[in-house]
Amino acid sequence: KFFEMYLKHKKSRLNLKVSCYNQEKLLAEYQGQYVAFK
Repeated sequence: KFFEMYLKHKKSRLNLKVSCYNQEKLLAEYQGQYVAFK
């Protein structure tokens, strides 16, 4: 049971990292487009 909880925890942390990374990438792309637009 503990192992399952641990795996879930690891997976959720990974998902959090991925979403943060995607947000940063999106932000960078958005800023790049904004600069290009200007």
